Amino acid sequence: MTVDSLKTTGWNADLTGEHPMFRITKEQRRAIHRKWQQADQGLSYRAFRKLVIPVAAAEGAVALPWCGMWLCIEADGYTHS
Repeated sequence: MTVDSLKTTGWNADLTGEHPMFRITKEQRRAIHRKWQQADQGLSYRAFRKLVIPVAAAEGAVALPWCGMWLCIEADGYTHS
């Protein structure tokens, strides 16, 4: 699955403007920025950040599609696949 396909499939409500706002921690923002610096996938940082979605079953964690895999970023910034 490519970032372009994520933009066109509409599965991510945030990309269509329908996703409710959710908070991310400063540590999560740093982790997201670090991943963007490692591989920006042809996106601006702002567009890359909009790919982040909340994880329902994890307290404050978010998920991010990155380089063909999903990353989970915990509230403390710990990032894992």
